[in-house]
Amino acid sequence: MNMLAVLNTLFYKYTGQADIIIGCGIAGRAHADLQQIIGMFINTLAMRNYPNGEKTYEDFLKEVSENSLKAFENQDLQFEELVEAVGTGT
Repeated sequence: MNMLAVLNTLFYKYTGQADIIIGCGIAGRAHADLQQIIGMFINTLAMRNYPNGEKTYEDFLKEVSENSLKAFENQDLQFEELVEAVGTGT
């Protein structure tokens, strides 16, 4: 999470944008029945953070940690389904 906060801060410094979304590959094996199956179960997890110059790094790191934990709790939602739902407005 520290590296994610650093990467968000770096992107903020280079682009000046305060709304940064970084995708992260996640194993996608949350169900116990999938542990012994061979194959790729990778899902992309989109993590959105809002770095800006007014926050201290410690505050931003805490915010990134909270957002990351929330994202990991919802990792079962497939990225493709999320994109379709956002595109159709449902």
